[in-house]
Amino acid sequence: MVSERANGGNLVNRLIDLMWRQRRLQRHDDQILQAQIDHVHEHNRAVPIRVELQALAPEFAEANTVEQVEKLLAKHAYGEVIASWVPRPKESEKEASWGPAISEHLKKMKVGSIVEGPSEILTYVDPFKLELQEDRMGRLDERILQVTKRLVQIKASKELFRDRRDPAKLVSVNDKPRPAVTIDHERGSDKSVSASSSKQHRWVPGPIDYASARINIVSE
Repeated sequence: MVSERANGGNLVNRLIDLMWRQRRLQRHDDQILQAQIDHVHEHNRAVPIRVELQALAPEFAEANTVEQVEKLLAKHAYGEVIASWVPRPKESEKEASWGPAISEHLKKMKVGSIVEGPSEILTYVDPFKLELQEDRMGRLDERILQVTKRLVQIKASKELFRDRRDPAKLVSVNDKPRPAVTIDHERGSDKSVSASSSKQHRWVPGPIDYASARINIVSE
């Protein structure tokens, strides 16, 4: 019984640990999926901005001086970003090529397209990672099921043995008490026995007379 109780306690601890690991894995998978969805949303927000920046390429292609380039950069909201991509040349003889260099960079920028719908979002998800996550979750489910079945078996066995040892269930409530029995050992008793009396008188061997080696028997 003690070993079964200890085994049951170990199984309960094991079940708690497996369920905790399952919740932790689920949260981890949800965080990865959410990060991928956020990446898609960021991509969608960047698409129109890239289109707008790419449309500035012809203006920068016509800028042949530093003053013209700086004027265009101050005109547009993303001027500082463009200047970080293509900084001003340090050599004065290359300053005239600054505008055309910015134009070429903007033309080569990859714009992409807006991603919509679950099917397109899944294209950003690594199928190998999805398969690995499903496999780990499936193994945890199997372990949880096995431990749960074992706990049910232990509980059923305890209930079975408890019913067999319960003395209250072995005594019938319909049993009536037996009538009282009195035994008279007195020699020569002249007590009369009533037929209606509930007491019963039985004869038993009397005391042994060791002196005469005789056995006196008292009868009704």
